[in-house]
Amino acid sequence: NLYDFFQILRIKGLNFSISEQKDALNSLCNIDITNKFFFKLALKLNLVKDPLDQKIFDKSEMYLLLDHRAEIT
Repeated sequence: NLYDFFQILRIKGLNFSISEQKDALNSLCNIDITNKFFFKLALKLNLVKDPLDQKIFDKSEMYLLLDHRAEIT
């Protein structure tokens, strides 16, 4: 889920405020969330501030592509 993804980003060193996290979540209301490109872009535009952040996000974005439904069972 997105909460876990935000935690992963923070653990890996990406710093963003709760306000920026909220902005990222709100931006998802304005896009087709089934479109993976726009989904990742909306999060990235709100959370990434510099090239180091970009690397952290890009290395962590695989988490978003995984199917976590198996973890529930």
